[in-house]
Amino acid sequence: DVRRTEVRDRGLAGSFFERVAGRAPALVVLGGSGGGLSEPLAALFASHGFATLTLGYFAAPGLPDELKNIPLEYFETAFDWLSEQRSVRGERVGIVGASRGGELALLLGVTFPRVGAVVSYAPSALVYGGLGRTAGNPGPAWLYRGEPVPWFQPKTPPAPLPATAPKGGIPLTPGFLRGLEDHEAVERALIPVERVNGPIMLVSGDDDQMWPSSRYASMIMRRLRERGHAFADQHLAYPGCGHLVNFPYVPTTVDSSKHPVTGHVFAYGGTPEGQAHAREDSWPKVLAFLREALG
Repeated sequence: DVRRTEVRDRGLAGSFFERVAGRAPALVVLGGSGGGLSEPLAALFASHGFATLTLGYFAAPGLPDELKNIPLEYFETAFDWLSEQRSVRGERVGIVGASRGGELALLLGVTFPRVGAVVSYAPSALVYGGLGRTAGNPGPAWLYRGEPVPWFQPKTPPAPLPATAPKGGIPLTPGFLRGLEDHEAVERALIPVERVNGPIMLVSGDDDQMWPSSRYASMIMRRLRERGHAFADQHLAYPGCGHLVNFPYVPTTVDSSKHPVTGHVFAYGGTPEGQAHAREDSWPKVLAFLREALG
């Protein structure tokens, strides 16, 4: 049996899922640019033997309304809270995130040595800026020790999004790929993933239309090899898969949706068959990876 507890201590906004009996490794599950909590995925991980906290970092009770100026120390507070729970075994914590949450998962692994494993679905190799509800540059997404974490700021700003979405939604990946041509800006914003104190698993689809996550994952893996990261890192790359790769055994026919922050309709990419295969194939591999890494 799995028990759910609402977490509102110390300024945190989350839900904690734990097995009723026994102790288990700790996981933090992070959502993406839509904000809020990822309760179904956290509950699923808990049912497979992890003490799992899904943690909001914006657009959740008591938190900022937009993805900007989020202090990384907030997540350190969550790690401290987790370590005090009776159902948690050990000091190290695993982080699971998707999209902007996958970017954040890597950044937390870089920043805090107690992070012992990172799973980044549809990852980014770069730190990106904030995301607001109105047009314009909202500034940094993340702060650490009161200072902005350097983020991607290309010389040429991205083109404005169309007022009306085409059928199937707006594909964002072409704009991200153009941005990668600014090599100096890319270099300044690369996440120093080699500092993560544990193994990294990346899961991506080659038809991701939200951003080029397979390209980013390849950049991450190359950097890990070049910098001698001494862990068994993995990249699960799936053909015909789009952005929505992180939840198994659910319908896979959704190929676009209205973004809860910006209000635009964005394309996700992928085919139903490609999505289904990626989700089904990756899920047991993710569980095995986390069990091996966290014990």
